[in-house]
Amino acid sequence: MKSPARTAIFALLTTNLWAQPYAGSIYGVYPEGVLINQSGGAILVPSQYATFQMNGIQIQYSQLSPGQNVQVFLPQQYMPQVTRVSDPYAWQTKYHPEHPHGGPPGLMKQHGNGRGRGHH
Repeated sequence: MKSPARTAIFALLTTNLWAQPYAGSIYGVYPEGVLINQSGGAILVPSQYATFQMNGIQIQYSQLSPGQNVQVFLPQQYMPQVTRVSDPYAWQTKYHPEHPHGGPPGLMKQHGNGRGRGHH
């Protein structure tokens, strides 16, 4: 059984390892990370370091889809990798013009000849 002092020390040491969570709705899921809509723009969070929660329940990267309201927890050492995006649509069309707006890469349904978005 852990002593109360040991538990308090562990809590104190681990409290500052995680930054305050980001909250917002998912705009899209991309190889670079998850684009989260917030008031006044969006943020691109590197998914390989993040933990996602919806209604207090942890969800996996592959379960993310646009429109979901999530909280994103990220260790503080990865905070500098979060990128502010003023216009999510412009970012998506610039960096992923053929990416279907939506779920994780490789998991979206392909249309037509497999290029996505029904191109023939």
